[in-house]
Amino acid sequence: MPNFRTTFAAQLINIHRKRTCSSYKFMQSSQKDNHNPVLDCSQVKSFKEIPGPRGLPYFGSLFDYMTGTHDYRTMREILKSFHDNYGPVVKETRSGDTFVHLFHLDDICGVLRNSQVQTDVYPLFPPLGFYRRWRRIGPGIGNVNGEEWHTLRGLVQSHILRPNIVADYLPFINEVADDFLTRLPGIQTANGEVPNLYEEVTKWHLKSTARNVFETNPGFFDNEVNEFFDVRSMIEATQTVVRSATRLYYSLPLYRYVRTTQWDTMVKSADYLFGGLQKLLDRAVDDIKVLSATNQLPDDKYSFLRHVMSRSGDIPYSEWGMLSLDMVFDGLIATPAVLIWNLFTLSKYSHVQDKLFEEVEKTVPRGENVTKDHIKKMKYMKAFLKETSRFFPLTVELTRIPQQDTVVGGYHITKGTILSLNSLVFYHSPEYFVAPEQFQPERWLRENTSEDYNPYTLLPFGHGTRMCLGRRFAELELSVMLVKILQRYRLQWMGKVDMGQEFHSVHVPDCAARVKFIERQEMQQ
Repeated sequence: MPNFRTTFAAQLINIHRKRTCSSYKFMQSSQKDNHNPVLDCSQVKSFKEIPGPRGLPYFGSLFDYMTGTHDYRTMREILKSFHDNYGPVVKETRSGDTFVHLFHLDDICGVLRNSQVQTDVYPLFPPLGFYRRWRRIGPGIGNVNGEEWHTLRGLVQSHILRPNIVADYLPFINEVADDFLTRLPGIQTANGEVPNLYEEVTKWHLKSTARNVFETNPGFFDNEVNEFFDVRSMIEATQTVVRSATRLYYSLPLYRYVRTTQWDTMVKSADYLFGGLQKLLDRAVDDIKVLSATNQLPDDKYSFLRHVMSRSGDIPYSEWGMLSLDMVFDGLIATPAVLIWNLFTLSKYSHVQDKLFEEVEKTVPRGENVTKDHIKKMKYMKAFLKETSRFFPLTVELTRIPQQDTVVGGYHITKGTILSLNSLVFYHSPEYFVAPEQFQPERWLRENTSEDYNPYTLLPFGHGTRMCLGRRFAELELSVMLVKILQRYRLQWMGKVDMGQEFHSVHVPDCAARVKFIERQEMQQ
């Protein structure tokens, strides 16, 4: 007589296999370039069989980060060790959250092409999301999923993701870039370097985003201290928020229950940061209301805020306003670092700098604003920015959270699991790139027929509907600034060591950016 429990268990396994196999076939059918054979149901392995560091229940590998076995500041190396030790699919648990790291391009493509796992993501700074709920302010679009995310995104997507609309901000972007170039000679040392260049380009970006979002006057930051905040303190607060939130995340989550010293440090800086930006927003909104009431509001003024306000409906001011604040905050933690790496690669690889300068000279007349037509023509600029992002990726992962069971990499993945797409592991792999250790922007040019890269190989701004909302602004700001710098200066790297990266939820430069700015007129004399 058959054992009832055994028979019943076998039936459950068959039902489970049919369900997961169906999901897997859906995912496979969306992978046109996947060369892995389609697995039948018997080949699908269980969730428990996924290899990876185990650790204690609930806490998982958290104590490896806390004790120094893993130094989160070297996250790129940690992920590479996971790949080398466990393979292309690795499971890791930290403080109750289970991640499945994916290191193979086919699996990453399958996830990103699967409409069932397109929108839900894991927040970049979980402690900062907790802070926002604690302070009862808008959660920010990066901390929400589902219908709440769709609602918030609907306020801005038709405005800041359309290239033609964003191009209307180019006069502002040119204006602030010119202001930076005017200021540059006054902050250079005798040998042409700029002390604390990272801070200076962060000031540039703070001014640029404030000009775009709140339409502040470009001279607003000239005296460092304005009526709303101290610019240097604002930059320091941003850096403290990022570093403190990362430390809290890779520590015991005590901040959720008691106020720890690290939590208080983050709160103090976050209050200063968002409080200062809120004052800018309040002033702009009040100005819009006053001008509108008197029919004196020009059609081309406060374009971004007017668009958001017109679509906000019943959404509270604290929530739609936070979208505006996040436009500034997200840019501050990303664009300055990216520009620093751009300046490093130009100063390090002189042949690349010469080629980009040649393209700039042919495309943009001296003394003229950079236009969208200029940017469209600069193919090598786009390739250069892309190659720099391969050498210096801003983030270590994209995340997606499937809302139903599926199969990835031959393993059954339960719904709610955080899929961590770690493509940066193969950025320097000869399996994916020809001469991967060489800095070659040419590899990304369309006329370079010797190398044909899968478009999913490098996604510096994310993918699909969860793509970075500030992408269009960042691309314009970087392109304009590089054009204006190259027109006036030749760059030379003065550091004794090459620049690297340190991880604090996003990558930041790991050393001072010792770039020498040499006037091109001086070179010709």
